[in-house]
Order: sequence, then structure tokens, then C-alpha cells
Amino acid sequence: MRKPAMVDPPPPIVEKDGIPKVYSALGAFFHLEHIEPDDEARLDRVNDLVHDWFGERLTFTDAPFVGGIPPFRRADLDYISGYCRTLELPADPEERAAALSFDFGRDGYSLRCCGGAERSHASPYGYGFWATFGGSEAEVRIPACSILRLTVPDTWPHEDFAARVTAIARELRLRWAAAGLTYATWKVYGYQVEDEAIYAHARRYLGYDVPHYLNSTVQLFDAIRSVNWLTFVGPALAGRLREAGQKLESAGPLQVSSVGSSVLIRAGDRPERGDVNRLQIPQAYQAADALVRPVRASGTPAQSLVLFGSPWSVAETSEWLQRFGKGGVLPPPPPPASPDDDIPF
Repeated sequence: MRKPAMVDPPPPIVEKDGIPKVYSALGAFFHLEHIEPDDEARLDRVNDLVHDWFGERLTFTDAPFVGGIPPFRRADLDYISGYCRTLELPADPEERAAALSFDFGRDGYSLRCCGGAERSHASPYGYGFWATFGGSEAEVRIPACSILRLTVPDTWPHEDFAARVTAIARELRLRWAAAGLTYATWKVYGYQVEDEAIYAHARRYLGYDVPHYLNSTVQLFDAIRSVNWLTFVGPALAGRLREAGQKLESAGPLQVSSVGSSVLIRAGDRPERGDVNRLQIPQAYQAADALVRPVRASGTPAQSLVLFGSPWSVAETSEWLQRFGKGGVLPPPPPPASPDDDIPF
């Protein structure tokens, strides 16, 4: 695949004291099946694809086990694939119980790489991995629910973005994945500014995926948080859709195809941001949402309470999760309290 020239990002959505905090970005979230030993080779291949794509733009690494925020090295990505070797359980029952109770360094495992100019700066170029325990009973291996996430500038050629994300999805054993417009942040020195900016922006521009998943990775193992321009449905969830009578085939604005063992639902020709204030609701996204609704996060109060945190209320989270299924009718975001609170769109 021929790589286009690196893309210079647009200005960040929010800056504080001159430090970039949030960028509009094209991004992908890959929610994976429980990790198995042969996933190590798959993740190695994905690491190669990502590094060949924009590895030269990555500058810093953040992980609990590296200490500080050191300069990025290609070898740091081996921490992602190497995680697959940490989940085997001993055969002896007592040793197994001890291994399950001592999960330090494995539950809540994370690695993030960023392209910021300084250690505190956000960048639209980012790549990361997150894993936490849950989803089924531990037998031979600890069940780990994991996510790969990547972002590039929203000015990246969208067809090239689609081709690269699809190539990555083809390598993985997916539960589901979504790719399109989202936000790139770097939450290493606080997060309030980032969360407030995303809260204000996402409630107006419905085509942006909100990247909140750390507290809900296990819950989102069986529920798609949101459709996007590209929505990948893994074989398990695709089977549930077929059982519910959904026809996974192209129709109207949707192009449906097979990608490895997964189904790709492409909503229209290009990513759309939509705009509640102008009553611009991406119809293709509404069609994609309708197709996956039996396995899409439902927006129940209990579910919404877990998925998003402050400043989102439970009701606002529920509305956002159902924004395409309810005709995209969300109350417009309130005007800024002062010029300093304004967010350029």
C-alpha cells in the first residue's frame, strides 16, 4: 500500500496555556475477542502496519510500567503483543487461585503512544492498547477484554484511512470496531479540559465518536458503543444480528462486505460530522445504527451511568448512545458562559 505524505494536523480544538489538549481526528477503536496465544502474532502484524503508517510521527510513550513519559521507541509496541503471554493460568488449583488474586500489572494494562511536540502535548497521531479482566469465567487463561485505538489527523485522505483500518481489522479477531471522526487526547497531566471540550463538541456534532471506554470495556464486549463511518461487526455479534432477523447486506446508503471473519458496514462515501444546530443528521449513520441496534449499547440508565463520567449526566449519555436511533434529536448544547469557554468548531 503506497503511503501518502504525512498530513499536517489542523489546530487543536482546545488549548490551555498554549498546550494542545484535544484534536479533531480520524480514529479507530478495535474491541477484541478474549486474548488467545496466537493473538500475539496478529498484534505483531498490526503493530507493523501502524508503525509503517505513522510510526515516524510518534514521539512519546506512556505506560504504568515504563516510568515517566520516555521518548517513543519501536520496541515499545512489543508491550502490546507481549501481553498475550501473561494470561496463562497454572494447572494447580492453589496456584491458579493465587494467580487470579494477584493481577497487578495485568488487569488495567495500558500502553499509549503519542506524537506530541512535548511530553504534555496532545497530538492527532496516537496509538494505544488497553486490557482489563472480565467477560467470562477464567479456565486455562484469564479472560482479558482489550481495545486497540489509533488516531490520525482528520485531514488524512479518507479512502487511504479506510484501506489501512480495514487491513488492520482483517488481522484481528474482533468483537466489533468503529472508525471515523473522533477525538485525539493525551491525558497524562489531568483530563478536565479534554472531557469538557469533548462533552460540548460531541453533543452538537453527532458524527464524532466519544472515546470513553476505560470504565466500560467489559460491558462493551457485548454491546457496540456507537456506529461510525466504518463499523466492523465480529462473527459473534454478527451471528446475534442474524438471529434477530437483521440482513447484513448492502442497501440504500450502506455498503456491507466481509473483512476476514468480520462484517464491515460502511455508512456513505465519507465521514460525516453532522450538526444538531443545523438539523444535519447523517442519514447513512442512522441506517447503520438501525442495522446493528440489537447489539448496540441501549442507553439504559444503568448502562449510561457506567459508560460516561462527568460532565455527562446519565440522561445525556443515554441520549448520545441513542442519537441515531431516535432521529438524532438531541437538545442543542448551551451557549458558552463566556468567550473563554468557546470551542471553535
